Amino acid sequence: MKLSIVVPTYNEERDIANTLESLIALDYPDKEIIVVDDSTDSTPDIVSSYMKKGVRLLRPAKREGRCGARNLGILSASGEIVVI
Repeated sequence: MKLSIVVPTYNEERDIANTLESLIALDYPDKEIIVVDDSTDSTPDIVSSYMKKGVRLLRPAKREGRCGARNLGILSASGEIVVI
């Protein structure tokens, strides 16, 4: 079964690289990592550098907070299992 990992972020430039490194290193054969970002700092730039490792970056058109970010991530997920 495919696993979708949804990571809502807001101004996480200090922590997002470590988070993504840990998620990429998970020993699960079929996973996707979706970052839903609403930041005003360099978080989206950092996440973009992980796109070549399979990380997807979503930037909502309208800010709807953490709940909206989770919902967008869930709707964009293709896995049978979704983890937030």
